[in-house]
Amino acid sequence: MDLEPTRENLSEAFGFQVPESLERLVRLALRLNAESPCRALEPLGVRLGGPLFPFLGGPPNSLRAPHTPPELFPFLMRAGQDVQVGYVMDAPEQGTGEECLLGALSL
Repeated sequence: MDLEPTRENLSEAFGFQVPESLERLVRLALRLNAESPCRALEPLGVRLGGPLFPFLGGPPNSLRAPHTPPELFPFLMRAGQDVQVGYVMDAPEQGTGEECLLGALSL
């Protein structure tokens, strides 16, 4: 993968300070499936992506759908069910990473 999954690099990719738990999730995916870490969680029915592409590989496309609200920053998609999971941030430029709300959207 292109980038080291540090909290700083992940925060730059998302455009706001992400929680430390996201860095742990990315490192777990890299350990579980070094060849294709974006697919590491597929046995659970989910796939990582979106801004995580530079860290995990996979298709470089956005996980955003036409109806995704701008406040949702998706990084995980539930396979076959059009469910996005991501961080909900009203003002990402003011975030510190501690107040990130994890949200899901069914499309």
